[in-house]
Amino acid sequence: MQTITFYRQKRIDGGIRTGVEVGGNTVLSTFKSGRGEHDPALVWYVDVICEGRKLPKSSEEARHWLVDHKKTIQRLLIALAKRVVQGIDPDVWPISQRGILHGVKIRISCSTVRRLEARKLANVLHDIAQRWDEYVGDLAAV
Repeated sequence: MQTITFYRQKRIDGGIRTGVEVGGNTVLSTFKSGRGEHDPALVWYVDVICEGRKLPKSSEEARHWLVDHKKTIQRLLIALAKRVVQGIDPDVWPISQRGILHGVKIRISCSTVRRLEARKLANVLHDIAQRWDEYVGDLAAV
């Protein structure tokens, strides 16, 4: 089964990494440095995991597939954001939202380690949905 995973994650030092994996290998990525003392531990992450037989295998084809199917992905991101408006109880991690598109299983998964960050997770999900083209389009080949 072929996989494409879009990920966006924030580190304790404020750095934000965004990328795409194809078949478990990072093929597109960008990193924006934070201002804090170097600390690569994550504060939160959001993964958009797509699994299916007919998914593309190259980085640029994966980028185009993600952009071409943004409406479904945005809908799932917003549905998950509605579920985490007040945050997430750390009892169950991660929390996810699932969908299917033309035989491709899509799962949005997210988690955070701090209570205050958990309260902002809905905003993070909305931001990714609203800026999907930008986040996917700005990724550099690895």
